Amino acid sequence: MSNPLVEISIEDARKIDPTAELGDEAYEVIDPKIMGRRGTQVAKNLLLARLSGAIEESIYQEYSKKKGMLVTGMIKKIEFERIRREKIIYVDLGRNVIGILPQSELAQQDNKLRERYSKSSYKGCKDET
Repeated sequence: MSNPLVEISIEDARKIDPTAELGDEAYEVIDPKIMGRRGTQVAKNLLLARLSGAIEESIYQEYSKKKGMLVTGMIKKIEFERIRREKIIYVDLGRNVIGILPQSELAQQDNKLRERYSKSSYKGCKDET
């Protein structure tokens, strides 16, 4: 056993599941009443965090495939950045994803930005290298 916090001996695993072998995962049903209110809340928060992480990973995988492709979205907000002295456009791409479109990426005819929809080329995520 290299990590006693997440691993148990084969004898203990066979008490839970008699067919358990080395390398298998053993699950034990725990009654939430035993854990108490705090334990239940901690378990709930852990599950929600893992679910949120899985959703983010799914969205990241979806958009990483679209790198360099033309995507459409609805303009949600336009800000003026004082340091670079340019507009930054926030575009709702759907599935709770907001894209950032700098003014330098705008087409020449889109400088007025009177339309509510914008087409842009997906350049990638911050996390991509």
